[in-house]
Amino acid sequence: MNLLNEVTVKNSISNKSKFDLETMDDTDLLFLVKKSLLFDNPFWYDVISRVNIKSDSTLPYPAALLFQFKQLQFEFTWNPKFFKLLLKAELERLKNTTESNYDENFDSTIEKLSNILVHEVLHYCLEHHKRFFSFEKIDVTNLSPDLKNREALKKHIKLHLSQYRFNVSADLPVNQLIGYDKFIDQVTLSNGLKIDMVKHTLFNVPPNLAFEEYYKLFQNKESKEEIDQFVDAVVEVINMMNNQTGNSQPNESSEKSQTESSEECITLIDKSIKDILRDARNANPGNVPGNIQQLIDMLLKQSEIPWQRVLKQFVASQSKARKNFYRTIRNRRYGIYFPGEKRDPILNIALFTDTSGSVSDELHQEFYSEFNAILRVLKVGVTILQCDCNVQNVLENIRVINPEVIKRGGYGGTSLNPPFIYFAEKKKRFDVVVYTTDGQVGFPSIENVKQIVNPNNLLFVVKEGCPEEWKKPPFGRAIILK
Repeated sequence: MNLLNEVTVKNSISNKSKFDLETMDDTDLLFLVKKSLLFDNPFWYDVISRVNIKSDSTLPYPAALLFQFKQLQFEFTWNPKFFKLLLKAELERLKNTTESNYDENFDSTIEKLSNILVHEVLHYCLEHHKRFFSFEKIDVTNLSPDLKNREALKKHIKLHLSQYRFNVSADLPVNQLIGYDKFIDQVTLSNGLKIDMVKHTLFNVPPNLAFEEYYKLFQNKESKEEIDQFVDAVVEVINMMNNQTGNSQPNESSEKSQTESSEECITLIDKSIKDILRDARNANPGNVPGNIQQLIDMLLKQSEIPWQRVLKQFVASQSKARKNFYRTIRNRRYGIYFPGEKRDPILNIALFTDTSGSVSDELHQEFYSEFNAILRVLKVGVTILQCDCNVQNVLENIRVINPEVIKRGGYGGTSLNPPFIYFAEKKKRFDVVVYTTDGQVGFPSIENVKQIVNPNNLLFVVKEGCPEEWKKPPFGRAIILK
């Protein structure tokens, strides 16, 4: 795609459209949003331009990025009426609060609207789709057969709070990664309804947490005030959209085939999003935003260690397992089709990482890349612990590592014993422990190790160039990173 040609062809649109919101064509508005990305975030423009975009004015939210399993490709669905609603309300707010001119207000608002598209892509960059298959879900585009029945809709939403908690828990790290100032903070609609951006202060939760931590916080919340506010907002917005467009039913979204397992779906999604990101990164050297570069590099990095094979040796002895259904399998003897079933053993794994001063940030990122590779193999949550000479951060049920959220702690002295003592005091044991270190430290005490894991199931991941004794540890085994 020739980006400059697109700008040249459409250049006459922007000036005319700025002053005619009511009659602005949907394609013109979409062009303005994409044009803002082209000049401000060319990498994200390239990413979004590689995805087919269609409009759907019945969506109860601005946009969604869905994977079409029949076509094996991503597709953006955006609601132009919702975009115009936000644009008009924000311009009205700015007119009353700033001395800047209309053109400046318009451009800054369009830029903020463009980040809604970036927001949707980042969900896949942070691999939220991998959590989605393990949570209770509903189709938010089909909340009720009668969207104008406020009480019925409200009751239906409240019955599915886990979906709402999932969405908010996923939105919080994404919005913080982009930056709250890059979005429209709050708009007041013509009927007085206020729509707030999803941010941690709105829900009285701490900033800079991972998805799993936010989800756990919402599960433990006793107050339902925030939930009720959300329900009220959704009801008002959906009814407002219906009043503008009629009570039409939404277009059917793409669903995964019933003959495909969650793992197969995840594999297809992973390959597609990585291909898009890799091509966009290669086409825009030096244009990937600094706070996104590390995330993209970690997502695309190939692991040096065949974790599927390494972890397999620990699986045979595990009695715990989860069922996973695959494509239907024909019984060759009787000619009858049965759903394929596989029992995947569940490993309770802890990942410890040395964050002492001798471990550089580059090596720390390399360790986390290997952790992500482990998580892709396991497809279950793990416990992650950072330690220098003291335990720094402990994160539970982590399914993917976002370096912008899981910050490094430590930079002090070195000891490998504190994690084992920490979990021994909590009387918690693991099937496998993986400990990453630069090797500039002595081995942990075997007595401490025995309290939480079989010493034979302790794996040390050590960088090449470590002291010679680390290549053959006195217990467990070592894997050397080249």
